[in-house]
Amino acid sequence: MNKKKLVPNRRFEEFNKKWEERILKDFRDKNHKYSYTGGPFGSDLKSEDYTKKGVRIIQLQNIGDGIFLDKYKIYTSESKAKTLSSNLIYPEEIIIAKMAEPLARAAIIPGNYTKYLMSSDGIRLKVNTQNYHTYFILTLINDLRFRKKALQNSTGTTRKRIGLVTLGNLSSYLPNYREQQKIGEFFKHLDQMISLEQHKLEKKKALKSAYLVEMFPAEDKPVPKRRFPGFKEKWIESKLKDISEIVGGGTPSSNKEEFWNGNIDWYSPTEIGNEIYVDSSVRKITEIGLEKSSAKILPANKTILFTSRAGIGSMAILKNSASTNQGFQSIILKSEIDTYFIYSMGYLIKSYAISKASGSTFLEISGKTLGEMPIFVPIFEEQQAIGEFFKKLDDKITNQQQKLDKLKAMKQAYLQEMFV
Repeated sequence: MNKKKLVPNRRFEEFNKKWEERILKDFRDKNHKYSYTGGPFGSDLKSEDYTKKGVRIIQLQNIGDGIFLDKYKIYTSESKAKTLSSNLIYPEEIIIAKMAEPLARAAIIPGNYTKYLMSSDGIRLKVNTQNYHTYFILTLINDLRFRKKALQNSTGTTRKRIGLVTLGNLSSYLPNYREQQKIGEFFKHLDQMISLEQHKLEKKKALKSAYLVEMFPAEDKPVPKRRFPGFKEKWIESKLKDISEIVGGGTPSSNKEEFWNGNIDWYSPTEIGNEIYVDSSVRKITEIGLEKSSAKILPANKTILFTSRAGIGSMAILKNSASTNQGFQSIILKSEIDTYFIYSMGYLIKSYAISKASGSTFLEISGKTLGEMPIFVPIFEEQQAIGEFFKKLDDKITNQQQKLDKLKAMKQAYLQEMFV
């Protein structure tokens, strides 16, 4: 922010006037009594009021970060909605979440229905469109600076919440209507691009999920539904321990400086799950640290790291030899087993591990129990074909995720530059 002129760092060249401070409730349409209002009290809308059709109820989980999430659908009767008419909200209006996460996120109501009923955790904002541009106001509310103010004025420890009056009195800076319009349309276009790339990503993930179901045998079935041409042999029933060695980890004493900051990668579970391959850990141990603990060296390319506690089932393929702490039961595959083939059936291994996990403080799966997992395995050539097929799918998903992340980062950069 340029503090002297109260203007953003980047703006469209035809605008040069300073921005003015306003509070959120100033944006409401004062010609409508309930243009800025909250949802009903919980006691006024109970689960017994829900119906299979009627007036759609907007729940907290429908309010995404700048986008309306249409997956969760519940309804109430027209007669019930009529008794809560002050809590109705309509297409093209803004709904704001009273609760995290994140707090005060906002979305525009879609035009799927003529009206909706808010649940108790929603706030309706019907914008005065004569003076304010709706999409500009939406973008302003979702900007991290406004959200920071909301968080600073929230209540609650376990889950943050902000009240209608408190939120309505939070201030922001904004320009005249013409500049709002230009900025609002700019971000609307950018959000549409993000939405398109998000949709492409979801389609690719859905396609992969469908192939996983068809290309690995269903329970108690010796072969999958879908196979590559030329492969007819039955898959061999085995156990995970028969095709691999399952190895736990360990932690050198934190009091011994000579055990740490060496050249041996040493992974913890929080480092696993976001990337298919890992090649460098946050912390590293020394040779003597390895020797004085139960940590073991795991070979590159044939090891699948598998988290075994407090978040069972995160996986990654090891690109360089490394060690882990005790939060793993790593799977070292035998030479005749294709690594990516086993990695691709990770959803089955995770499901089995969770079903067999035990523990009072936190759930954990032992290496011995994990090794007992029944598994069907084809000949090596078919493993390779399947592994390569899913690797190409995963590469496409990764590339699509990178496109999406790049657009989201671009939006954040523009928000920082184009708002005060």
